[in-house]
Amino acid sequence: MKLIKNDQLNKNITAKYPYDFNLAEDGLYIIEIIASAKSWWQNLRSFKLRSLFKDDDISLVLDRLEITTSNSNDIDARSAWNGNELKGLLKTVLIAIHLKKGKHVLNFTPDQSPYLKSITVSQLDQPDKITYIPTDNNPAQTGQGRPWLSFVLINLAVKNIIILAKADKRGRDDDDLKLIIDREIQKNNPSAGGKNPHQDWYWCGKVSKGEEKKFAKQVNWNGGSHYLGLWADESPFLYKIELALADNSQPRIPTVDDPEWTGDFNDDSEQMILARAIFGEARSLPEKGRIAVGWSIKNRVIDVRWGDNYHDVILEDKQYSAFNKNDPNYPYVLNPLSDPSQADDWLECYKIAGQVMVGEVSDPTGGANHYFSEFIKPPYWTKNKNAHLKLKVGNTLFYELKKNNRGFIKFFSVILLAVIMVIGLLLFHYSEIGARAENNLTQDIKFKHYFINPKDEEINVLDLDEAGKIVGSKQLTFDKYSKSHLEVFYDNELIGYFQKITKTGETSPAGKEDYYKNYIKLMIKRGENGEPREVYRGDVHTSYWEWQDNKHVVVYYGCGTHCLYYYVVNINNKKVEDEGHIYE
Repeated sequence: MKLIKNDQLNKNITAKYPYDFNLAEDGLYIIEIIASAKSWWQNLRSFKLRSLFKDDDISLVLDRLEITTSNSNDIDARSAWNGNELKGLLKTVLIAIHLKKGKHVLNFTPDQSPYLKSITVSQLDQPDKITYIPTDNNPAQTGQGRPWLSFVLINLAVKNIIILAKADKRGRDDDDLKLIIDREIQKNNPSAGGKNPHQDWYWCGKVSKGEEKKFAKQVNWNGGSHYLGLWADESPFLYKIELALADNSQPRIPTVDDPEWTGDFNDDSEQMILARAIFGEARSLPEKGRIAVGWSIKNRVIDVRWGDNYHDVILEDKQYSAFNKNDPNYPYVLNPLSDPSQADDWLECYKIAGQVMVGEVSDPTGGANHYFSEFIKPPYWTKNKNAHLKLKVGNTLFYELKKNNRGFIKFFSVILLAVIMVIGLLLFHYSEIGARAENNLTQDIKFKHYFINPKDEEINVLDLDEAGKIVGSKQLTFDKYSKSHLEVFYDNELIGYFQKITKTGETSPAGKEDYYKNYIKLMIKRGENGEPREVYRGDVHTSYWEWQDNKHVVVYYGCGTHCLYYYVVNINNKKVEDEGHIYE
């Protein structure tokens, strides 16, 4: 294996911890994570009042993929590291998965204060075999039966499994090692018949007395998610885990005829992920309702408040109930053909997804981006003044939640007013401004109107007299960057506006992810003759901004469906002095 990255972190984590790594090429990778978590009793004995009767846990997400070996909906049970099971001992989690080149993120979400020891990312150099030889957390720390190692296989074609390990006799006690494959315990000598007190421990020190023992099994997996689990009692030793891969071990791409989930929704095409959403959410609706659901999702993709692709919109946490793991529709999302009687509905949903994406069917909702069934209590967002009922299909109500007028309508109003003023400027430039310049160059300027010229997107100012007549004009910027959201703090002649990172007409950067991450910056200009100065930089979800006072601005960030976040920024030192949710 080729080592890509190794970090000995050796730290307790008490808040969400993202761990980034970059890959130079597509390939098959193994990620090894070693961590520990304490039980509620251990926390109780440590006299940490906030931890009383609570164990440590860590849940793990790779990019958008939850890493768990449990079918339970209980948060503790789904955690990759569960303190009540581990009792402070180390556990290794391995992930084998095909990953594309570029940036990837492991997101650790702790409960209480678990311990993160190390993270190692390696690339497999043999296309037909995975060989894992542990160099850390081996042998297992001495302790009673608990999870020691979990191996999560994502969308791999595996022919067979070989595991070499040993368990020894230690005085009055002995080592034991249990093997669980896809939640099925592999029995020790099942053919012996009768009662066998060690049958659930494939490696039993009392029997093998330190001799190496081999486990071999043919599995013939063709994609999907599969799990190997090793539970240790006392201190067994693992020599290696070896997986033989089939020739077709490259990622399987789901198709309409073979839509079963690979274990990673990123393997889905955009039509596939949209079809899953329509099928999971609306297969009980008539054709018009299915089209309406598809369009409501597309409308979110189009809208700047949501992600710019179907995966981001659909997989956003807690947005579409069919994608919740405890939802009864979730199994049908994972495998739409699991019930043959619904095969025709699946084929129609897939067809509708394609038609919606390319615009072959019109939007029956007229712009809806939310919906709910009238069987439930109306969600809180229906009370929003910007929420408008657009369509009802059966018992499903479709709403459009319009953009917040506070920022966007103000922006478009300024543009409209700017157009009118520019026309006025052209009409009166010679007759009014020229005449006044000749007759009274010292005319007092009582008012100023700042605007962005829609033709070249540069900032201009109109000088107005007491009667509101134009007496002068001036262009203030000449840099050819696209600008928006112009706001002026008149008492101090502070001019602020959003400015795109790239100039008008320039080609966007090749790296789409970097482009949208560094999408826009907030510029402040002191007076008409001051130099513009960047005070904040945001990604594509940066929504709008406003003045708080002559030293601070408030920048608003769209953080998801009905989620708006704010940052209070000091324009002098560029520091964020306050932040939080407006609503969520």
